[in-house]
Amino acid sequence: MTVLAIRETLHAGEPFSVIAADGKVYEVPHPDFASLNKTGRLLSIWVTEAKQVTLDVALLLGIEQTATSKEAESN
Repeated sequence: MTVLAIRETLHAGEPFSVIAADGKVYEVPHPDFASLNKTGRLLSIWVTEAKQVTLDVALLLGIEQTATSKEAESN
C-alpha cells in the first residue's frame, strides 16, 4: 500500500475500508475518521469515539471503496 494511494482515498471524501496484513478490515465511514501522520508511515483510524487504532502503512494490504449511502439506497 502506498502513502499516495491513502492520501488520494482520504481526499476523495468517500467511505472506505482498510485491509491490514493480519486480515482485519477497518471500516472508515468518512475520511474525517482517519489520518496519516506527518511522515505518512502511520495511519490512525477512529473505530469508535473511544477507540483508535494506528496501523503501519507498510503493513497494509489494500483499500476498498465502500458504497456511499446514496448508492446503497438506489440498490
